[in-house]
Amino acid sequence: RPFGMAHPELARHVPVAASFKAEAATQYWLGDALLVAPIMDESDRRKVVLPAVHLRSWWTQKMVSAATLAGPATPTVVEPKLPLSQIPLYVREGAIIPLLRPSIDTLAPATDKGVDSFANDAGRLHALYVPGPKEQRDVYDGTKLGAAAAGKAINLAVTPGEEFTKGVEWEIWSAIKVKAVALGKTPADKTTASKAGTCVGCWWRDGGTIHIRMPPGTQTGVVLFDKSVQ
Repeated sequence: RPFGMAHPELARHVPVAASFKAEAATQYWLGDALLVAPIMDESDRRKVVLPAVHLRSWWTQKMVSAATLAGPATPTVVEPKLPLSQIPLYVREGAIIPLLRPSIDTLAPATDKGVDSFANDAGRLHALYVPGPKEQRDVYDGTKLGAAAAGKAINLAVTPGEEFTKGVEWEIWSAIKVKAVALGKTPADKTTASKAGTCVGCWWRDGGTIHIRMPPGTQTGVVLFDKSVQ
């Protein structure tokens, strides 16, 4: 959705001054979770208009706008210091973003054993969650993903669809120390990124991301932290 269509109240959908190169004119929302500000050419060190939405940088996970969701909608203008290889990209807090497994090479069928094909095997669904208010995301195959951060806990829920039948691996952005992870009434096994392998019903931390690998089927889970995540 063009930025101006999503936020007409800001009146920033056309360039308003030479000092703001193409200000918001080429920004857009990809769905309702990702705010994209494309770099149009090598000299385009653009400014980005951030609406009154809690956003985090895709690259650093850090909050880029402290705008409140209530009151006058005053945008924040930032100038990201990014290399040309990193497009200015921001994620709405509370968003659940379904992802394919990182190893996939192609969506098309493949006969080469060295090519990881989604058409050959949909495999496990990955779900990125940026802690925030309660959210539900419906995937095209009927899978339902639910997550909510409240106090010192994050609650997760999965109802499988027709294609992703091998479980879900959650990727949760949080640097807060985890006290425990449970899947249903069973404690999840803690491991490390290097030892995770094919484990199921396990969890580990990789930098600022917590990975939780749920078994197939309808599942619930809870992540307990040593301080509030919301």
